[in-house]
Amino acid sequence: MTSQSPPHPLAMPRLRKHAAMIGTATTATGEHSMVLRRTIRAMAATALLLLLGASQRSALVDYPEGFRRWTHIKSGVNGPAYGPYEGMYNIYGNAKALRGYRSGRFPDGAMLIFDLHRVRTESNGPQPAERKFIDVMQKDARRFRSTSGWGYEEFAGGDRNNRVIAPDARMKRCHSCHVAQQSADSVITRFSD
Repeated sequence: MTSQSPPHPLAMPRLRKHAAMIGTATTATGEHSMVLRRTIRAMAATALLLLLGASQRSALVDYPEGFRRWTHIKSGVNGPAYGPYEGMYNIYGNAKALRGYRSGRFPDGAMLIFDLHRVRTESNGPQPAERKFIDVMQKDARRFRSTSGWGYEEFAGGDRNNRVIAPDARMKRCHSCHVAQQSADSVITRFSD
């Protein structure tokens, strides 16, 4: 049986120094590894938040800049039986919406606006008063898959920063009525030149 002889007494300080360096290196490597893992996790979390934010933004309906210069589709007055839709309204459509009215299928990019005002009575009859809201339908088959390609939004007072409809309510509040018009691509109003 061979026995190992103890290290030479002069070698002990060097061994201790090497052991300490190896331990430090291991600790440094462990700390570096831990920092690297934390950095990667933080980057992944940030990327996920950015993607979620982008998908939520992409699922929002665009505000219809200049819609009153679009083609006028229809006007009317709704009485008290129409609840929140009581008032005087105008409906506008952009050029792509006009193509949809003519073909029966609305292309991506089509937008329809329901512009609702309170009614004031004057001596010459009912007149539009302040705007209650504008409802917007925007066609984009990729962004709005769950609602037959239509996105819905309501802007209180017509204010682009005052979105009224919560994302989870769009199906119940908007699309549930429009889906009854599937034969007309979920569009309720009709247009004639």
